[in-house]
Amino acid sequence: MPITCCVYQCHNRQGKHNTRFFSFPKDQERKSKWIAAIRRDKWQPSKYSKVCSDHFKY
Repeated sequence: MPITCCVYQCHNRQGKHNTRFFSFPKDQERKSKWIAAIRRDKWQPSKYSKVCSDHFKY
């Protein structure tokens, strides 16, 4: 199963040059912040959900 970004309308998937994928944090407070930032109504990440590096500031 290919790794894809769970952010709405982001079509990044594993293999794209210089794109990294991050699992949701185990810390519940930080995880809740990530979920709020994604803005997907009534959505909860699975253990396979990932967010790509395009959605982080460096």
